[in-house]
Formats: sequence, C-alpha cells, structure tokens
Amino acid sequence: MPRPLTLDDDTPLGNKITSLIATDADGTSPGNKVRYELIGKGKSMRYFQIDPDMGTLTLRDDLRKEQDNEYQVKARSHFSFEKKSCRA
Repeated sequence: MPRPLTLDDDTPLGNKITSLIATDADGTSPGNKVRYELIGKGKSMRYFQIDPDMGTLTLRDDLRKEQDNEYQVKARSHFSFEKKSCRA
C-alpha cells in the first residue's frame, strides 16, 4: 500500500503531488505503452488529475472549497497497444 501524502490547503493548482511508476513486466516492444488513469468515485476525482502518459498526479481544484481533510485517490496503470496505420 502506498504511503499517505500530506498537502497544505493552499497548494497551488497544477502542482505536482507525486509520480506513479509502472513497468511492462515482460518488456516487449514496440507497440505497448503504460497508461495511467484515476479510478473510483467521490470528491477525489474533482480535486486531482493524472497525466495518462507520465503518471504525474497533480492538483486540479482548490482544496479550501471543502471541509474534508482526507481524500483517497485510486489510480490504475494499464498497457496501451498503439496501432499504426500504413497507406500504400
């Protein structure tokens, strides 16, 4: 289980909170790429966002809008198989 992170209420929007790292266990390439997404429901989806390519978690809304002082953010990584088209 990941360690809890602490943010100040006045953390600037867009501020990097952490970066997630996932790797392809079998190491095959080309054509596969790790992608990230936030999952779940609740207020955390409103306040946080993740870069789908880099895994960087950032703040997207002002934390002072809510009285809550804890948010559970869930993320998932998956492999994206990019299809390339060819024209003859």
